[in-house]
Amino acid sequence: MIKHVSSRLFESRSEHGYSLIELMIVMSIISVLTSMSIPQYVNYAVRARWSDNIVRVGPLKSAIAECAQFNNNTVNATTCNDVAFLIANAFLPLGYAPPGPSAAGGSAPYMAMPVTVGSAAPAEIVITGTVNTALGCVVVMTPTVSASAVTWAYSNNGAAGCGRIRTGVGT
Repeated sequence: MIKHVSSRLFESRSEHGYSLIELMIVMSIISVLTSMSIPQYVNYAVRARWSDNIVRVGPLKSAIAECAQFNNNTVNATTCNDVAFLIANAFLPLGYAPPGPSAAGGSAPYMAMPVTVGSAAPAEIVITGTVNTALGCVVVMTPTVSASAVTWAYSNNGAAGCGRIRTGVGT
């Protein structure tokens, strides 16, 4: 007579917990994902600071565009590139001050100096970022006026680390 093999031998044992190898694999996957995401987050934070700088000059861009349309679709050095002229002719509200750094009483924490207008070309807006938080990059916004619209071209100073990945502007 053949003895039946006990069914106990073929019962599966239930395991509790994870093995050390499984935990090590999970930890290595998490560390690889973290090491890839931290630099991306840093770049994202710097781009967000630049976005804040660019948004803060919105009223100035609108005033320059309105001034250009009012002046027969031209932007020249005697009209639209002077903040005092824009205020005097009601393109900007009375008491308007270009965005500037918080340290100088301004409202833009990521700007190293107040925004300048018309420094190199008529109605060109120049933003200089702070060194610590916006890498000290410079972003220049230049208007192109046509009969139906004013379009803005954005460029950066091309300094090391000031490319599109950091400022969102340029190549």
